[in-house]
Amino acid sequence: METHRVSERLRALARRERVAFAAFCVERVIPIFKAVFNEWDQNQPDAAVALAWRFVEGLEVGRSDAERLEDELGDVMEVMNASPRTLDAAKDVCSGAIYLLDAIIDETEAKSTAHAVRAVGFAGEAVDLYEDYEGPGSADEQRIQERALELVESLPPGTVSRASFAELRGIRPAWVTA
Repeated sequence: METHRVSERLRALARRERVAFAAFCVERVIPIFKAVFNEWDQNQPDAAVALAWRFVEGLEVGRSDAERLEDELGDVMEVMNASPRTLDAAKDVCSGAIYLLDAIIDETEAKSTAHAVRAVGFAGEAVDLYEDYEGPGSADEQRIQERALELVESLPPGTVSRASFAELRGIRPAWVTA
């Protein structure tokens, strides 16, 4: 998705809706992280997305919890530095999760929007890098992201939830090979 266009569209949404869209996009690429780190018990991207959904649902999200997760994601990324390109896709999943958390932490509209746009961008980049090794998927994932954004835009303000994306979450990513 074109960054400038996504940014304009997200700017028109409330912060919870922006975070919901970014959470959906990052959640869809977590299997890339898990495919690369199938021998590790790393769940920081999952935890970041879960925290985002708590925020979207209006539940309390502690800033310290989000910051702790950001630190843990940064530590995981350090382990991945100077690794094969396949790991770059996993790093992009972590980066997307970090920007997702920043969209929650930063309450200013402009910065929250920028963080959500970056989260979505890193989710797309993870698919691009992963498909270099595993097969097609980027164009399909962009269409899913577009449908997700249209869905969020169509909902009455304040009604978005994880359940809103049920139909789209059920669509198997084209890049999933197993």
